[in-house]
Amino acid sequence: MRQISSLLKKVSLDLNKEKYPNIHVNLCRYNRKLNYFLRDTKVGVNLTVCWNGDIYKNLTVSIDLTPAIPVVISERQMRDVNEHAWKELADRSFHVVPYLKRGENEEWRASFSLAEVRIVRNLTKKQISLYKCLKFLRDLHGNVLAHIPSYHLKTFLLTTLYQNPDEQNVELIERENFYSSASWILLLLKKIAEYPLDERNIEHFFLKFRLSLIDYDMRWCASILEHLKSS
Repeated sequence: MRQISSLLKKVSLDLNKEKYPNIHVNLCRYNRKLNYFLRDTKVGVNLTVCWNGDIYKNLTVSIDLTPAIPVVISERQMRDVNEHAWKELADRSFHVVPYLKRGENEEWRASFSLAEVRIVRNLTKKQISLYKCLKFLRDLHGNVLAHIPSYHLKTFLLTTLYQNPDEQNVELIERENFYSSASWILLLLKKIAEYPLDERNIEHFFLKFRLSLIDYDMRWCASILEHLKSS
C-alpha cells in the first residue's frame, strides 16, 4: 500500500502545470502513523484527494481502488444468470473483486460493473433521471436509520425495466409523465418493503438470487408517496 501511495504522490507532483493550468490536485488525509494516503475498504482501498480548480475550491473527491480479476464462465454456469441479462453477458465474462469484512472470511464476489456501465449508457434520459430521483428521495428523508444502498436501487430499477421479455414496463415508463413514473416505481418498492420479513427482498439483475431489504429503513418510501399525493 505504501508503494501505491508513493506512486500517487509522485503522479500529483509531476502533473504538467503548464498543460493543465486549472487542475491542482493535492493528496489529503495523509495517515502519519502508517505513512500513506490510502485507507482500507471492504473491496480494496480508498484514495481521497482535494480538487483545487478555478470553479471548485477544495473539493474533496473520494476514489475507490479495487483489484478486479476477469473471468469467463461456462455455458452451464450461465444457467445462474437471469434470462433478461443474457444479452449483457453474451461473451460470458465479468470480474471478481475481493470482499473484506472484519470478523468474516475473505471472499471473492462477482462484479458486473462494466456490464452495468454499458446498460446505463443505453438508458434514456428519463430512465437515468428516475434512478437519480430514487437516490435523491432516499437521501432527502432525514430520519432514516439505515439507508438502502444505491446498488440496490439501481438493480431494482433495471430489473423492473427489463425483466419482462416484451419490455412492457419500459414502454409504460416512457409513455407516462415523470411524476407518474416515479410514483409507480416508489409504490413498487414500498410494497416489497411491506412484505413479511422472509419475502422482503428484490431480485438481483444479473444473477438468480435476491437482495434482502430487512436491514434497511424503508419508511421513506411511504413518506415520500404521501407527500407526493398531498402536493
